[in-house]
Amino acid sequence: MPDPVALLHVPALSDVAEYAYAATVEPPARLVFTAGACPLDAEGRTVAPGDHAAQARQVLANLETALGVAALGYTDQLVEVEAVAAVRPGA
Repeated sequence: MPDPVALLHVPALSDVAEYAYAATVEPPARLVFTAGACPLDAEGRTVAPGDHAAQARQVLANLETALGVAALGYTDQLVEVEAVAAVRPGA
């Protein structure tokens, strides 16, 4: 039986680390999982250090790019979005 899990390569996102930004699980239903939507540009550099609004926009753009590889977008049905933000003390 073939593996129902497929890790998706997202060419437009940084490849500085071996990482799957998205994965699909199929049948009986097609599920898409995403992870690691960080505020990084295509070269793996942090976008707009200290500008949390710009970083949030980059995270959402990266998430949209990863969903696009799975032929999905924000207009498709999303079940759960969990956001975690960390700020270093004194930053």
